[in-house]
Amino acid sequence: MRRNIAISAILIFFMSAFAQNPVFNNPDNRPYWGIRGSFDISIPGDMETNGYKVKMFGQGYGGSVGAVYHLPVFANLFFEPGMSLYYDTYVIDDLYADNGSSDSPQSVDADIRKFGVRMPLTIGYRFDIWENAGISILTGPELTYGFTARVSGDRYKELGLPVNLYTSAGGHKRFNFLWGVGAGLDINRFHISIIGYFGLVNMMHSPITLHENVARVAFGYNF
Repeated sequence: MRRNIAISAILIFFMSAFAQNPVFNNPDNRPYWGIRGSFDISIPGDMETNGYKVKMFGQGYGGSVGAVYHLPVFANLFFEPGMSLYYDTYVIDDLYADNGSSDSPQSVDADIRKFGVRMPLTIGYRFDIWENAGISILTGPELTYGFTARVSGDRYKELGLPVNLYTSAGGHKRFNFLWGVGAGLDINRFHISIIGYFGLVNMMHSPITLHENVARVAFGYNF
């Protein structure tokens, strides 16, 4: 009985200290809007079919611009949904094809350019270590929908390969579901974060599989 009372007293003490410590429970927490811009590094995985992996795509670059809404939940725990338009690229660097007129397949290099909308649903916890500044641990899903995905490359077009990837011939899917893990820094009203997003959805039609990943550095201003 005494042991249970002692444990309960210790828990109450730590919960009280936690609730009164501005590092973990800042009384100035409030909802706010923010604008975000990002620099993206697209990291497509290997294509896989029938147990064989082929590294057909190389990394590319891009960016996005949009807005977020910061919503405190409990103590310094927050939920931050957002919406942004993105333009990302990656390269085709290991494709061999022919149009029936050559004796052997030829190497083809081309760029893939994607434009669409993404909706991150970030969950974070902020540590207000300095006055008007804090570090946040971030995670959560991101939904992505592609408007266009086109291939740019003269040789690619000459061989009659599909230029629009969002067709049955192109074989790519528009919708992606990713999970992100990262950290952020807020100083006064300015924001910077680094998050790695891992693709959880196969972006190709069966029997081929391909997962698209993104590393993102975001900059922003909070109102």
